[in-house]
Amino acid sequence: MDELSAFAREIQDVTWVRATVVVLISLLLAKIVDLVICRLLLRLAARSNTDLDDRLIQLLHRPLFISVVLVGLHVAIKILELGEGVERVLIASIGTVAIFVWTGAGFRLTSTLLSGLSRLADRVTWLEARSLPLFDNLSKIVIFGLAVYWLLVT
Repeated sequence: MDELSAFAREIQDVTWVRATVVVLISLLLAKIVDLVICRLLLRLAARSNTDLDDRLIQLLHRPLFISVVLVGLHVAIKILELGEGVERVLIASIGTVAIFVWTGAGFRLTSTLLSGLSRLADRVTWLEARSLPLFDNLSKIVIFGLAVYWLLVT
């Protein structure tokens, strides 16, 4: 038993092992977040009269999972201490991936939201079927503009 604890103490000092453990923990945490949050939200959404909230929650599965994994990768890169230049490039790359993931999710979420709202024509008077393409294109332009801005900032 003493040999095992001594081995565990020695392994803690190896940075790539700690970074690997952080990535593995982030994968596990991402799956837990995906299961717990999305299932909890899906249970709450099942109480509503429409399926719009169900579809919006389904669209959030992948971006949430990827975001938690990207945070784990960010922490692992900080643990590895690869040097300022390499670290900056890798962290910027992670930020770029996050921007692409959430931009795609934003496109899908707004399209789903607008189409769901257009079906509720009796309650949503400002959105008619003929104005749906206008709002859809406008939302995509705004999301794309924000994505380009954040890409240039990172």
